[in-house]
Amino acid sequence: MSDRESSLRRAATALRHDPLAVAGSIVLALLVFVGIFGPWLAPYGTNEIDIGNMLQHPTATHLFGTDELGRDVFSRVIVAARVSLEVAVVSVGLALVVGVGIGLVAGY
Repeated sequence: MSDRESSLRRAATALRHDPLAVAGSIVLALLVFVGIFGPWLAPYGTNEIDIGNMLQHPTATHLFGTDELGRDVFSRVIVAARVSLEVAVVSVGLALVVGVGIGLVAGY
């Protein structure tokens, strides 16, 4: 068994024995799943205006209710998760590139 395989096994074992880490991993996986497949999971269009359902409270048909134009808030939150995920990935990537660059210059 290689060193990499043993370190992955240790990490997996540690993850299984820590319930908070398992819960956090499940929430993170769910957010990534919703971020990737959000437009297909949304029950309504994000910009569908329904004047008859303006400012409705949460119901079985509109889980988070509707806004002042009758748009489904739950659908808009699901689709917004994708944008949030993209912003997070781009900002971490940019910080990585800038940080490595500064570190290389400082180390030289």
